[in-house]
Amino acid sequence: RSLYVNLFVGSRARVKLGGTPITLSQETRYPWEGSIRITVDPEKPSRFTLLVRIPGWARNEPMPGGLYHYLPAPAQKIALSVNGADFAYNLDKGYARIERDWKPGDTVQLDLPMAVRRVLAAEPVAENRGMVALERGPLVFCVEQADNSGGIFNLLLADDATLAYSYREDRLGGLGEIRGKALALSRGADRVSVVKAPRDFTAIPYFAFGNRGPGEMSVWL
Repeated sequence: RSLYVNLFVGSRARVKLGGTPITLSQETRYPWEGSIRITVDPEKPSRFTLLVRIPGWARNEPMPGGLYHYLPAPAQKIALSVNGADFAYNLDKGYARIERDWKPGDTVQLDLPMAVRRVLAAEPVAENRGMVALERGPLVFCVEQADNSGGIFNLLLADDATLAYSYREDRLGGLGEIRGKALALSRGADRVSVVKAPRDFTAIPYFAFGNRGPGEMSVWL
């Protein structure tokens, strides 16, 4: 008998498994934070397998198929515990298997790494060669003219540029943003040479663009 947890959202669900009613509760601020707390409440002690999805992005796979990959970065650890004790899980088709005797009030804590990542396209994708996209957790970010009045198609982001994430309650009802420093390219006075000047930039989740009037937007830098 198996019960799957596929989506991470603050919720409460009641299901029957093998005739036993089970209440499953989630507490989380995903996708802004990677902490997910799952409370398992079977009506009576029961043995079954709980399968918790481990997203591909947390396993260094932006999406299946190899079209995209992450710029190399320090390894990030996925932490899973049951009732406060570390749990060494087996991965089954993208799900962490937790097979045990469950009792009311048992908890599963999943902590997913949420560093800002750089995404590159495979070399055959000619349009994206030499370009990079920004991702944090499951969200892809974009730069929008509303936040970057000096232009966005002339920004050059170094591979080692420091990128900082923060959550803004006052931005579009509350969302995360990525800030960093890039180089803005422009023509010199002779209209031939290229001038590079440091410029602060802001990126917001791609799903949120276009809510502050028309303007330029790009996922790829």
